[in-house]
Amino acid sequence: MALAIMFLDDEAEICEIYKDFLASPDIEVFTFSDPKEAIIFAGQRTLDLIFLDYRMPGTNGDKVAQSLSNPCPIFLVTGDINLETEYKFEQILSKPVDLDDLQILIEGYLKNKKSA
Repeated sequence: MALAIMFLDDEAEICEIYKDFLASPDIEVFTFSDPKEAIIFAGQRTLDLIFLDYRMPGTNGDKVAQSLSNPCPIFLVTGDINLETEYKFEQILSKPVDLDDLQILIEGYLKNKKSA
């Protein structure tokens, strides 16, 4: 079974970069630029990993994470390295995200899923 990953970033181009880079038979990538759509989707789908941009019009990744009921690891992506959040993220990734590092991180979760 493929690893299901959701990315939320208000910049659709960034979402497409993630999708194009990571999509494979082992990884299913879902991208959203609208936080409300992402929250609805995450509530209807079992996901393995979620990546949220911090700064978005009208909200932020911290608020979105708090509204999600999906029990998977959630990562925050931000350019603000001194950010304090209320939600306890699995990890805070610095923007711009190095795609090779992101792939290594995701492959680690994929290996864990396959061995479980």
